[in-house]
Amino acid sequence: MNITDSPSNRFLLSVLKNPVIAAAILAAAIVFSLLQIRGLNISVDMEDFFVSSDPILKNNEEFEKLFRNSDFIGVLVESADVFDRKTLELIHRTGSILKNEVPLAGKLISLTELEDLPLNGKSFNFDGPKLLSSDPEITEIEDLYKSIPSIGGTLFSLDNKEAWIILQLSPYTEEWDQFSVGRKAYEIISAIDPGNATLTGTGIPVYSYRKQTEMISDLMRVLIMGCLVALLLSSIIIRSPRGVAGAILIIILSLLVVFGIQGFWHITIDSAFISVPILLTMGVSIGYTVHFTRFFRIYFRKTGKRDESVLYAVQESGKPILFTALTTIVALLSFFFVEIRPIQWVGLTSALSIAAVCALTLIYYPLLLSLGKDQDPEITRSETDRIEPVLSKIPGFLEKRKKPIVLLFVLSLIISIFGLMKLEVDFNGVKMMGNRLSHMKDHLRISRSDIATGETLELVIKLNPDQFKTSDNLHNLKNIEDELMKSPLVKDTYSLAEAVMEFNYLRYNRNWDKYNIPEKDSLVRGLLLYYERIAPELINPWIDTEYKTARIFVELKDFSSMEIEKLLENTGKLIKENFSDEVTFYMSGSSYQMAIMNQYITRGLVRTVLIATAMIALLLIILFRSVKLGLVAMIPNIYPLIICGAVMGFAGIPMEFVTMTIAPMVMGLAVDDTIHFISHIRKDMLITGNPQMSIGFAYRTVGTAITETTIILCMTFLVFLVSDVNSIRNMGILSATGMAAAYGADIFITPLLISYFYGKKEKILPSQSRKQRNTQFTYLDIKKIIINFITPRKD
Repeated sequence: MNITDSPSNRFLLSVLKNPVIAAAILAAAIVFSLLQIRGLNISVDMEDFFVSSDPILKNNEEFEKLFRNSDFIGVLVESADVFDRKTLELIHRTGSILKNEVPLAGKLISLTELEDLPLNGKSFNFDGPKLLSSDPEITEIEDLYKSIPSIGGTLFSLDNKEAWIILQLSPYTEEWDQFSVGRKAYEIISAIDPGNATLTGTGIPVYSYRKQTEMISDLMRVLIMGCLVALLLSSIIIRSPRGVAGAILIIILSLLVVFGIQGFWHITIDSAFISVPILLTMGVSIGYTVHFTRFFRIYFRKTGKRDESVLYAVQESGKPILFTALTTIVALLSFFFVEIRPIQWVGLTSALSIAAVCALTLIYYPLLLSLGKDQDPEITRSETDRIEPVLSKIPGFLEKRKKPIVLLFVLSLIISIFGLMKLEVDFNGVKMMGNRLSHMKDHLRISRSDIATGETLELVIKLNPDQFKTSDNLHNLKNIEDELMKSPLVKDTYSLAEAVMEFNYLRYNRNWDKYNIPEKDSLVRGLLLYYERIAPELINPWIDTEYKTARIFVELKDFSSMEIEKLLENTGKLIKENFSDEVTFYMSGSSYQMAIMNQYITRGLVRTVLIATAMIALLLIILFRSVKLGLVAMIPNIYPLIICGAVMGFAGIPMEFVTMTIAPMVMGLAVDDTIHFISHIRKDMLITGNPQMSIGFAYRTVGTAITETTIILCMTFLVFLVSDVNSIRNMGILSATGMAAAYGADIFITPLLISYFYGKKEKILPSQSRKQRNTQFTYLDIKKIIINFITPRKD
């Protein structure tokens, strides 16, 4: 049988004979991608996370019709005394600039902007930026403001160290989305000279903009360092300029083509997830090229013929690479069972990238290696390196120490179970991001403030028309607020109930005994009617015009999806207890969306892992034509997931939407080495019928390549420890841990399982004598013994 007899090699041979056509096709793809990649859209808008049919989007749309946009721009002013003349002028100037220059600016609320409240004309008097009020007037106004609950302790801290500026926003438009509004607002705030005071901008738009820009900058720095480390290690390990150049080109071209296609379709991506397909593409490209290059070099050193060496490498590694790509793609496409758009994007983009890497590795990488002249065979040069002698000793080591190795394996699984029991599902902003990026430092400053907030929830309760004009229902509303305040996550709440309490308090000349909801419905209706006439802006934010839909605004100290989920569960019970089981309600706001997204991810992760595991197992059974061997091959693919979960549990790393992507990613990378390793064991067993001999043969032929790829990937992932973002650091640690665990299972556990299941079924070919059976064949010697043997034996 000639080396060109297989269909794949015949196709490749035609490519090698027509390199100009192949190069032209690739060039056309590159030009197309470069032209279209500009069409990619980057977004951090939470609504882009959900599929179009999700009820959350419908609730958000209804909320915006009733109460406009729940997002706002906030500025925390810190000063020695916020009632100092210069600080008051700073607050007034900052508010005016925000009102006039921020797109979609709505109502402005601050110490110097309180015209809606009935204060009998007692407010600060400005002439442009200059405060005209006298010092005694400032003191009088300060005392007045401290006596009003919606101002004292709300718009300024009672120790006079902090003041709070709020700019409400109109609903976003196509021209001005959340990101662009946040960028403009942050630029405006940063340009204001605060003097001796401190200005800290916040709000979801500002936070989203700063998070994206700082994360992209950090991620690019880490990825560049990772690429340099991978390049350095590849140069040392592969020891082939063409091999290193090929790996780099495959990475760049695969990502360029995939992102170019997505740019053509104007796909929107999230910056927090872009690292996953890039990492996978890097890892898989290095793995494929290392395996391919090793077989090419084996044959090239023996024959000196480039084209034949390329064909030989495709013949020996093509099928494993193809099935590796297929199983990895299946694992990644399972992301579609998570009802979150960015997660689905990660699955699709990564799958397309792997397909591109596979095609480039099996078509264009051989073309690169074929360039150049043939040379004389290197008869005296051995392929043995520093790794191979160590690997050749492992079969004997396993034979002598089966029980201790199995015991350690089982013990690691038992310990891991305890770690998995500690694993928490929680998207916590501080745990995920850390406190090293500047926007997180400001976020922590806001969360420690007595009055400012960056995270909010919106609770909407729907009754029949005019039912929120009754004293009982307003008391029920207040009861829900009081119960919400017991949550460790809640900083403060506001609703129509508190507005009515303040109306009653002001009606009786700031009598604290009257800071309550009137018991009579007629008094409630009278208060509401009065304020509808003189200050409708004080009522409209909390109730619709029919008084049937009420809003509770909840300020949060920080974001934790786990605590928010507890809050959501308790809220449903509270509404049923205070109203009835028939009352409808919903929640809205970015924080709520993040919590729901985490719930989707939790459910989707279980489905993703189960489906990916089942599909990979099925493909391995098909590849190896054996149920038993296919299931054995799943051990090194499931084991790293268990170890990663245990590390997360013991280290207190929560499961959230970034760390959850590690499971399919590690499984996709781990299956690469598994397929190469077991494929060569199985192929040799078909020839020798001797499991022990076949295992030793696999260590010598692909063991070195598996070791090399694992070293490169682990070291590349560990570079992520230099990141300033906790989730990226965690991704590096967990990915390296998963790859190391998969390697350990491949090298130490898989051979023992194969020996156990196949050791008693030794089958010796008639043409082999005992002496021949015990001889350590080279790969080419074995090929000469039986090249046409392709039918697998039955278990």
